[in-house]
Amino acid sequence: MNPDKKIRILDQEILYDGFNKLSRLLYRYRRANGAWSDPVEREIFRRGPAAAVLPYDPVRDRLVLIEQFRPGAYLAGTNAWQLEPIAGICEPGEAPEETLRREALEEAGCTLDALVPIVSYHVSPGCVDETVAVYCGWTDASDVASVAGDPGEQEETRVHVLDFGEALENLNAGAYGYALTIISLQWLALNREDLREQWLQTPPVT
Repeated sequence: MNPDKKIRILDQEILYDGFNKLSRLLYRYRRANGAWSDPVEREIFRRGPAAAVLPYDPVRDRLVLIEQFRPGAYLAGTNAWQLEPIAGICEPGEAPEETLRREALEEAGCTLDALVPIVSYHVSPGCVDETVAVYCGWTDASDVASVAGDPGEQEETRVHVLDFGEALENLNAGAYGYALTIISLQWLALNREDLREQWLQTPPVT
């Protein structure tokens, strides 16, 4: 954790340690007038670093998204079956690129070649410590699974292959409700022509 002279950590406690982890944080922060705040108590959802990839086929101009049940979206009263890029939590000592190659095979039967970084962002910095490193990855969209996932985690993913034009139309119509999907598709819309030119002129580097 980076030292911050404007924060004083008074106490930390693990409240729950299961599939996900929840901790309690007690702290003070330096106010704008220089004084210290009263103690503030917050519950923090601990996830750690994650990585995500939007698999894109520059030859066929198609992309791969997966669909799976999202209980958080269900409890929010929105569409619980989200279309999204491939993503996963990074194992200790695992680089994001390693995570993505593993998760792509597991969640979509998808092999990744070249990987281009898009952005790294905080999911919800007020209550979650998770950061997501997002990439676009070269894939062969004609060679993916239809249904995949990790049965050991009760995970089932349905794999969707979309023409870029269809995905962009859906994006502009507000059909996607997951920030990760929106961020990666907006990036592809802005960078697609340059990306295709670069990738189609240069063999992929794994």
